[in-house]
Amino acid sequence: MITFFRRILQKLIESGNITKYLLYAIGEIFLVVIGILIALQVNNWNEERKEQKIADELRTSIISELTQDIASIDSLQINIQSEIESYDTLQARLIDPEVTEQEIIRLIKEEFVPFLYDFEGFNDNSYRTAQSNGTINSLSEPQRTLLNRLYTKQTDVLRTSRVYEQIYLNAISEFNKDYPLQISFSTFKSGPVYDRKWAAPDFDDLTSKFGDVGTSKRNYYRIVLGSLYEVQEFNVHAINTLEGDI
Repeated sequence: MITFFRRILQKLIESGNITKYLLYAIGEIFLVVIGILIALQVNNWNEERKEQKIADELRTSIISELTQDIASIDSLQINIQSEIESYDTLQARLIDPEVTEQEIIRLIKEEFVPFLYDFEGFNDNSYRTAQSNGTINSLSEPQRTLLNRLYTKQTDVLRTSRVYEQIYLNAISEFNKDYPLQISFSTFKSGPVYDRKWAAPDFDDLTSKFGDVGTSKRNYYRIVLGSLYEVQEFNVHAINTLEGDI
């Protein structure tokens, strides 16, 4: 093709037809420019397709993790609510006007459940990775803003839950020193020392320390339930927003 145009150009020059030569030259420049523009456009289309693919894959990955979080949080909320109801039942028996001191001691020793449904955290690997390698920029500004708010909220919830969890662990550890419970980290969870500790406990001291245990556990569950409810609403909103662009 280039050889063909060169032959035409040579003939025009030899014939001395300057006007046709100029028109040809302009036409040739025009074709070159059009070719460059087409090549640039094709390149832009390819880059846009790559960006779109990255964005779609990232949205799909984040949606998958948020969906897993929703299922995990739903399960945790059910377990926590059941534990709260169990503790409330125990508390009602402890404050019954007819209950005796010996029965209170027995209830604390045998029926209180010291274990805690703790919250392990959120699935945020895709978001963190995207932030690290810059692929987060493939998403739109509103999407990035929404996800940033979501994961900031998740970080705050996790930090707060850890604080209240530690308060409970401190309380139960302090209680367990004088009144050992049958828990994994208790040294004397059975045997002579265990029996002696519970043989004639100081009632006022026992109930005071148990009050700290019960209050800290109830507060942990109250804080975690309220926070997780807010995150769940945020998760659903984020999924609906991201799915709208897939």
